[in-house]
Amino acid sequence: MELNKGRELLWHFLEGEKCFFCNKGFLPTDIEPKFGNARAPIFDMDITIHHKNGNHDDNRKANRRVAHQSCHKSYHAKLVFKKWRAEVAA
Repeated sequence: MELNKGRELLWHFLEGEKCFFCNKGFLPTDIEPKFGNARAPIFDMDITIHHKNGNHDDNRKANRRVAHQSCHKSYHAKLVFKKWRAEVAA
């Protein structure tokens, strides 16, 4: 029951929220959720928290953004390769 209630809360809090990177929503648009008695439907959850200033110790709400895990990984991979290219070119 706890998992189902958590899923219902996620539906509530993620409604209208979009990925910081790709600006796409987190919730499926083809499902109408039902609230109450922990009846919210299952959906793929591919979300994480991104720290805008890169400081993971700075957990102020203003510094945290919700993002798809895949978008977040892609962003950080691009940073790593950009740094590597700069070092190779130097």
